Amino acid sequence: MGKNEYDKEPIEMKQSIFENRESLGSDCSNTISGISDGATPNVNYRSMSNLFDIEIPIDSSDNSTTIIQDNNNNNNNNNNNNNNNNNNNNNNNNNNNKELEGISNNKVDKRVAFCMIMLSIGCLSPFHCYLASLDYFNIIYPEKYRIASTFPFIYMTMITITFVVIIKFSDKLKHHLIILYGFSFYVIVLIIIPCLNLSKIGGSLTSYILTLLFFAMTATFDGMIQGSVFAMASLFGSQYLLFCQIGIGLAGVIVVLTRLFCKLTFSNDIKDLQSLKIGSVVFFCTSSFLVICTIITFILILRLPVVGDVIKKKSISITPDGNNSNENFNINDNEDNDNDNDNDNNNNNNKNNNNNNNNKNNNNNNNNNNNNNNNNNNNNNNNNNNNNNNNNNNNNNNSNINIDIENFEEVYNPIKFTFKRSLKYSAMLTFIFTISLFVFPGMVIQIKSERIEKSWWIFSLVSVYNISDSIGKTLPILIHRNDKNIPSVFWLWFISIVRCIFIVFFIIAYYTNCFNHEIVIFLFLTLFGFSNGYISSMSLSLAPSTVPQKYRELTGIIMSSALNVGLLLGSIFNLIFVFSQH
Repeated sequence: MGKNEYDKEPIEMKQSIFENRESLGSDCSNTISGISDGATPNVNYRSMSNLFDIEIPIDSSDNSTTIIQDNNNNNNNNNNNNNNNNNNNNNNNNNNNKELEGISNNKVDKRVAFCMIMLSIGCLSPFHCYLASLDYFNIIYPEKYRIASTFPFIYMTMITITFVVIIKFSDKLKHHLIILYGFSFYVIVLIIIPCLNLSKIGGSLTSYILTLLFFAMTATFDGMIQGSVFAMASLFGSQYLLFCQIGIGLAGVIVVLTRLFCKLTFSNDIKDLQSLKIGSVVFFCTSSFLVICTIITFILILRLPVVGDVIKKKSISITPDGNNSNENFNINDNEDNDNDNDNDNNNNNNKNNNNNNNNKNNNNNNNNNNNNNNNNNNNNNNNNNNNNNNNNNNNNNNSNINIDIENFEEVYNPIKFTFKRSLKYSAMLTFIFTISLFVFPGMVIQIKSERIEKSWWIFSLVSVYNISDSIGKTLPILIHRNDKNIPSVFWLWFISIVRCIFIVFFIIAYYTNCFNHEIVIFLFLTLFGFSNGYISSMSLSLAPSTVPQKYRELTGIIMSSALNVGLLLGSIFNLIFVFSQH
């Protein structure tokens, strides 16, 4: 209420004060006389209170309710104090989020990049460990089991089922706990599998079934860990997905080098099975030690504020207006306190809102109502030119919201919205991995070599593919820095489709004597693995840029799911192809 309202009729104010003073004086004199006579004092509190409850007329045509000046002053002071507190909280949050703002501006944090590489190495270590041990499993188990084809099928089936569950409950996941528990299981299972073959049942059908069961359990945890790692990387920025791909490639190279050391150190002769089994124990335990190093590194990196704030963030909640209540890079710990303060202010300022529905607002009333968040104040009011200020400051939930179909899906079906926006990259990822797992390892290792012993031949094929795939995954971070020279979606799809020609080459090499020389096979496999690594890295890194920041976590999970769906389809086609030959 403006100051001029208190100066309209000073004569009436003075007269009212004088009359109240006389009334109070008479009441007090009567009270004193009653006390002197020994009677019970009879104080007229109503008359005394009239001295303070002064009705101040504003306008004869104004029917607004009376307002006490002292309460208004207190409310204004409370508003000022709360505003100061909010400003202090915002300053503290800005200081705490400097590193997060740097990440949001596409500045690569070396510590976060190292974290993503280590997590990816630990995540894919068991899979590459099983893959590099195919020469060992082909010796331990009879050839009729076709473990080179059954292993990918079992593994990819379980990991795909896991990803379906993860997408369903993506907003309830605690990524740091999933990673820690999953890596702990890795350490245990990587020790159990080789020790299983040292027991009396080693090499039997029971041992084979138990081995596949452990493969399936590992795949379940792999799906959970992989989804969490890709979701975290997407939250930090698309460039960190490239570091994840580098870690995946390095995992294959490290496992290959470790397997090479064990093959050179221990006997590979089928007649010396004991030495062969001990060598496999050393190999698996080395991979287990690598996972332990990843756990320790992850625990240390969790203490960094820039990592902890993102990993331990609150679940994303989407309001009907499409806003994210918890911003990914500006986590406000005092948000609830601010809302409570605002509600208190609203309660103090809105004591007489229901009485003003039919009032005619003037300039001063408009200024007083600027701080109110009411939906019912202006239902029947005749507002003047200053109503523009009210419309800017009021939150009208009853206003008409016009949104198109895409925005509707974004708000009420974020999974469908994110899937549609990233479909061109997720479909590409599914396609290339379907082709990759159809050819490798099941079909390629069936090609015979006349110059290289079988176990070394299988190991050589796995090594060539892993190394070339690792180079392909690393190349984008080197040649596409600062988003330079990025190929279009058309060219990425063109390369993906051209890769299908390798299926023809490997089938010809499998059935005929053409293209079956070791050098030719290695050349084809190098190009095949390199193209797989390059396209997968580009697809994963470009997909998050197609959606708003608040959906990048979900994009990472969807892309990882698309990858594993492709691996599952490829393993199914390969299983059908291999068993149809016999």
